[in-house]
Amino acid sequence: GGFELTTATGLAVRGTYSFDPATGGLRDEAGAFLGTFFDGHIRPGAFPEDGLADPWAAAPEPRCSCCVGVRCSEIMAEIQDPANAGAFFVLPSQLNGAEYPSHHRVVERINDYKADKTGGPMGQLAVHPAVGQFILDNAACDRRPGGVDAVRDLLADARRGMRTPEARAYGVGLRNGYL
Repeated sequence: GGFELTTATGLAVRGTYSFDPATGGLRDEAGAFLGTFFDGHIRPGAFPEDGLADPWAAAPEPRCSCCVGVRCSEIMAEIQDPANAGAFFVLPSQLNGAEYPSHHRVVERINDYKADKTGGPMGQLAVHPAVGQFILDNAACDRRPGGVDAVRDLLADARRGMRTPEARAYGVGLRNGYL
């Protein structure tokens, strides 16, 4: 795929990216490794109840303090900080990995995020433009129903577990990232 990101002064970064589905590797046109994309379950089954309990109420020290942190900061600075190399960031976005202004308006180019100062678009703009564009190019939307969709399996499982045909037929689904 291709990407383009421009500044207010006219400076432009353009290029292409390639994705290897076998490894999840994303590379730019020069072959430089940009990252690994993972679109799958992080656990094969449900999390145990004790792991979902409030860690602050259950123990004097948070159980996950070594691996999870919450910061009141600026997402672009955090993503670009070398001290955070290898970190995962949870960004506000819709359930397709991208962020759109509404379920009727799909953002197709990374450049179109520049006017949106909310966390999701700012996070997309903080990464290499090829990575941000890759997410937009692969997010589930009306044009791409088979794209990245965090609730596809959940909704299918929920429908199978419903008792009545009416409940199974109820039209809950993902539309351009919105449930």
